[in-house]
Parts: sequence; structure tokens; C-alpha cells
Amino acid sequence: RVYFVGVKAPLNVVQMREKKRGTSPEGHARAYYDTVHKHGEYDLIVDVSTISAKEAAEKIKNYIEKNPQPKAFRRLYKELIK
Repeated sequence: RVYFVGVKAPLNVVQMREKKRGTSPEGHARAYYDTVHKHGEYDLIVDVSTISAKEAAEKIKNYIEKNPQPKAFRRLYKELIK
């Protein structure tokens, strides 16, 4: 089973975290922000701007337990083979 989970945060939060980490050139987050989620098809979207990594993992785990059949990959596949 393949679940597509969008792990998102507003751009200003992503930029702040990028700067704090110091592991990417400044502007890297802005450059890829729209591209990363361009396909827009997810089974679940988790906004990590206000929750911890542990809380995000719990949301994902709970979603998978309640939704044993992921759908996003199938929808993307159908769209791509048109």
C-alpha cells in the first residue's frame, strides 16, 4: 500500500526553519515550495506548523488505521496514463 501524505507548513514557517537549520542555501525553500506539492493529490495533508513531529506521526498512523485503502496514488496513476 502506498499513501501520499502531504506534510506542509506555510512558506514563512518553512523559511524560518530553513534558516534555523542552516543546512540549505537561503531561498531553497521558497524556490521549491510550490513545485513540491504541485500534483496536489494526497490521501492526507498534515500541517506541521503548529504540531510536533510526534503529533504528526500519530495523525498519519491514525489515518492509516482508519483508511486501509489509499486512493491518491491510484488517482494520480489514472491521470498520468490518460
